[in-house]
Amino acid sequence: MSDKEIRKLVDEGYNHAKQILTDKIDDLHKIAKALLTYETLTGEEIEDIIIKNKYPENKEDLENDDENKDSALGSIGLKPKIVH
Repeated sequence: MSDKEIRKLVDEGYNHAKQILTDKIDDLHKIAKALLTYETLTGEEIEDIIIKNKYPENKEDLENDDENKDSALGSIGLKPKIVH
């Protein structure tokens, strides 16, 4: 493969990825917001957020203070804020 062919493949892949992110920007923001709130999400939770606009109600890691101390927010004495 020549450098020109490789460059074409890379450019096409980049443009395709950029188009997907542009088309799905609302879903990207939903997931980013949920990750800031919950820190982790399962595949099912991600599908619920994107498809049903349904956020997790009771995450186990939000109920147990000991586990929150291991999180980024918990390490500074804060609890994640649930925002819907």
